Amino acid sequence: MIERLPGGGWRTAEAKSATRLTGVFLRDVTIQLWVLQGAGLDVREAGVLTLDRGYVYDGARLDLDALFRLHPIFDRASAMLTMLARPRPAAPEIGPGDHCFHPYACPYHAHCARGLARPEHGIDELPWLAAGSRAALEAAGVEEIRDVPAGFPLTHLQRVVRWAVCEGRPLLHGGGTRALARLAPPARTGAQRLLPPRIPRLVLAQERAAGARSRDGLRRPRDRRRAGRGGALSERTRRPRSRSAGGLSTRHAPIAPAPRWRWRRCARR
Repeated sequence: MIERLPGGGWRTAEAKSATRLTGVFLRDVTIQLWVLQGAGLDVREAGVLTLDRGYVYDGARLDLDALFRLHPIFDRASAMLTMLARPRPAAPEIGPGDHCFHPYACPYHAHCARGLARPEHGIDELPWLAAGSRAALEAAGVEEIRDVPAGFPLTHLQRVVRWAVCEGRPLLHGGGTRALARLAPPARTGAQRLLPPRIPRLVLAQERAAGARSRDGLRRPRDRRRAGRGGALSERTRRPRSRSAGGLSTRHAPIAPAPRWRWRRCARR
């Protein structure tokens, strides 16, 4: 993003979903700064925005100034700007490879590899193949998984992939075959996942101790059991079990109505 500074000039910043500054982020912003200055823009500040892990969301107002942390990199980018300003030599003769996908996937990879003959099952299909192992296979002239020597050091998952390619059929390993054989129609499958919020939401200890409804409109079963006929709570329920700075509880509130057993388990903690 580009921001006009009050005293004149501009500031460029790159927002990242990370908590620390890395060399990749520094190079990204440096190239952006080089492009903007080359276009005639008076850029006086440059930085990287990352998330601040020390920020605590109170559940009422999201403070973006406290959520993000700005890392100034204008001075650190000066050496790279000097390098980019030098006359550029001819492009090196480098074929497509792993460098086309690190740190980001190059959008021109398909264009550069359009004339290359690709094997049916190249060694690129071996999962998590280390750079050293890839270099050793390429030095031996191995491009197809079927040609990988049996004694070549591979991980367990890579050996499974090699076996499936050489045998020409899929492999269902582990106890999956026996488990599926015991199933009889009709069979159903499903998955349920609880996704936590990106910014943890905290509940006021006073609000929870008073038996008030949470932001999801539910009360804990523990409070309902201890509530009297008039709705009052016992002294033990009124006393917060954990506090942090500012009277906030460190227990996160769920983003969706949770099952009853989950509420009880949270109440016993």
